Amino acid sequence: MTIPFSQIPQAFRLPGLFAEVDASKASRTDDPGRILLIGQKLAAGTATANVPIPVVSVADAKAQFGVGSQLADMVDAVRLVDPFGLIWAVPVADAGGAVKATGTIVVSAAPTAPGVIPLYVAGVAVPVPVAGTETTTTTGDAIAAAINANADLPVTAANVTGTVTLTARNAGTLGSDIDLRYAWLGSAGGEALPDSYVGAITAMASGATDPNITTALAALGDQTFDFIVMPYTDATNLAAIKAAMAQVGNGRWAYNRMVWGHAFTARRGSVSSLVTFGLSQNDPHTTVLGYSLSPTPVWRWAAGQVAAAAIVLRNDPARPVQGIAVPGLLSPPPGAGRFTQGERNTLLYSGISTFTVAADGAVMIERLIATWQLNAFSQPDESWLSIEKTYTLMRVLRRLQAAWTANFPRFKLANDGTRFSPNAAIVTPAIAKAFVVAEMRAMEYDGLLSNVTGMLDVLAVERNAQNPDRLDVLFPPPLIAQLRMTAVLAQFRISANA
Repeated sequence: MTIPFSQIPQAFRLPGLFAEVDASKASRTDDPGRILLIGQKLAAGTATANVPIPVVSVADAKAQFGVGSQLADMVDAVRLVDPFGLIWAVPVADAGGAVKATGTIVVSAAPTAPGVIPLYVAGVAVPVPVAGTETTTTTGDAIAAAINANADLPVTAANVTGTVTLTARNAGTLGSDIDLRYAWLGSAGGEALPDSYVGAITAMASGATDPNITTALAALGDQTFDFIVMPYTDATNLAAIKAAMAQVGNGRWAYNRMVWGHAFTARRGSVSSLVTFGLSQNDPHTTVLGYSLSPTPVWRWAAGQVAAAAIVLRNDPARPVQGIAVPGLLSPPPGAGRFTQGERNTLLYSGISTFTVAADGAVMIERLIATWQLNAFSQPDESWLSIEKTYTLMRVLRRLQAAWTANFPRFKLANDGTRFSPNAAIVTPAIAKAFVVAEMRAMEYDGLLSNVTGMLDVLAVERNAQNPDRLDVLFPPPLIAQLRMTAVLAQFRISANA
């Protein structure tokens, strides 16, 4: 028997017991499922732009990225749903020459009775108490003061003779997505404008030029991030994330990196605009959630959906994420903003992920899919459709990689039929194939694979014909399916009387 010592030398004559420690057989796969958030910081934030850093709390995010920044709000959205997940972030600065979105509240008639102006900014209640003795100017002062008192809001406010101008803290197009409205809860929630008050709202608009995240993505190196979140859906940044996640070149799914992961974002729009946008995309490693008429800003939709899905996928990547609630997202009101079944089915055939709304108004993930729709021959292809398949494949590959490196470290390669002593650091194609089969059986038992027996004839392990030091493996993991739909034909009968 040859015991494969790595350190204790053969030429050693000192007496005693000498123990060499080898932890390779105790190796375990660790899937921390890190969430990476990419978003804009403020100048007041202490973090350096385009440098990935861990984030331990919302308070830490506010210090690092600035109170009221988009990125700090994204951290808050994740922590509200996922209190224990590992969060990293890459702050990006506002683009040079970018324009901040603005909106206005023009007070043309002051309230004549005590009450509260039920203002909402970005889905956050900003109640403005009034005594009923104010002028239009002092009412505007009260509105501006109430907004500025909440430093976590993504806007600041200034009043000039009753015209309150709201300015986004971060520059770029996302500032135009900040919702301004009155009485979100409506009369049923006890919200109404004070007597005689008139304050016309002009929506946030004119934000321009988002930052380019290419440098931020390059800074990630080979650190693993299973969930990458960014709030942008412009062509430049979607192309950047597609290149970063690619299976070729220097992409995160390429054979020479194998750090994998998946990217998520969200987009506001009508069904028709979302369909048009979705059909223009085709990426196996990017998910876009479509929504409409919610006062919650797009960056919180992007972050919130991921936090909810990550909790499920970390525990079991093959279990479907449908029906998972996403706290912190305000659902669209009943009507056009809540897409019908037919509309959602159309979106799912257009590369856009969907949600539903529960009876209590909670936002529920319905299905998260990649924007991948067509293969290299422009034919419809569902191979990368469901993100559960992607995360199951990631888990399977990591387990195989960890098991292989633990069992065959620094091994020699021989042909089948070679005679060698037990425990020699030698592997043959037959030994390697038996090992892979055993790993597939273990993963089948753990609910990651299905019908392994049916794939054994496809599995192939052989020495490379040109490189004698290389072992080639055709590895066909049959990923387990998800129960999406149960179809019942209720073919009833009317029985005759006895």
